[in-house]
Amino acid sequence: RIDANDDGTDPDNWANNDGYTRVGADRGQQLIVGTPGAKNSKHWPMKGFFCGDDHEILGTDHSGAYEPSGEHCTAMWGDSEDKLSIGGSIFNGDVGSSTEVAGFTFSNRPSGSSKIGTTNFDASPGEYFVALWRYDNNVGGGFSASRIPSTYSYITTGSPSSAPLDLVIVPFTIE
Repeated sequence: RIDANDDGTDPDNWANNDGYTRVGADRGQQLIVGTPGAKNSKHWPMKGFFCGDDHEILGTDHSGAYEPSGEHCTAMWGDSEDKLSIGGSIFNGDVGSSTEVAGFTFSNRPSGSSKIGTTNFDASPGEYFVALWRYDNNVGGGFSASRIPSTYSYITTGSPSSAPLDLVIVPFTIE
């Protein structure tokens, strides 16, 4: 249920689990993507981020002004059913002409599917974006875009001219 205080028979008060909230395991020891006997999931988007509390989460459809409610930021990638790793950073500027200002450190959930990343970001006015990407940890990579040369180059210089696969951009402006 979206709101435990609202009517449980109202179909508009129900939603799928957000993919991040997992409680217990089934008989096969697979994590339960749900909340039996626990607080409902937060219904976070599959990909996005927020700074401070999660009252305003920026998803992939966001553009425009954002006023972070704190310096501690969280990024999320909730639908990675494979075992690839997730990287992410906050950049100042535009894609193709930017500077990395904070890199997310991601933790993998036991199932390997939902990833949550955290960093600190002391925002000053300007144009920013969060970049999130998947990579094979066996090939290279790390917690910073600079450790994945083609992704980092595309984000900071625009070369190569096409976006790497599995790159998600969330732009925002601090006024």
